Amino acid sequence: MGNHASEQELINKVVTKLKEVIKEHLPDVDPDQISENSEFEKDLNLGSLEMSTILMDIEDAFNIRIQEEEFQTLKNVGDLVRTVVKHLSAKAPS
Repeated sequence: MGNHASEQELINKVVTKLKEVIKEHLPDVDPDQISENSEFEKDLNLGSLEMSTILMDIEDAFNIRIQEEEFQTLKNVGDLVRTVVKHLSAKAPS
């Protein structure tokens, strides 16, 4: 059961960081309005250039690398959070 708590903590950490990064790039967006279902293009009006920059910031923050093909499949905040958590979990010593 302790493992589930740590996964939830990891998710919370990723969400918090992601909101900080989005706020940095989109000062007009209220981070509290960003949800797991917020779509990058439709809801946040992010173009591919902004998305690439945000992705690089997230990769640097968590010291991970997300492949371009994987990145292309991300449609919303939840997708990105799950992807980052998956990479972090794969990196973590078991």
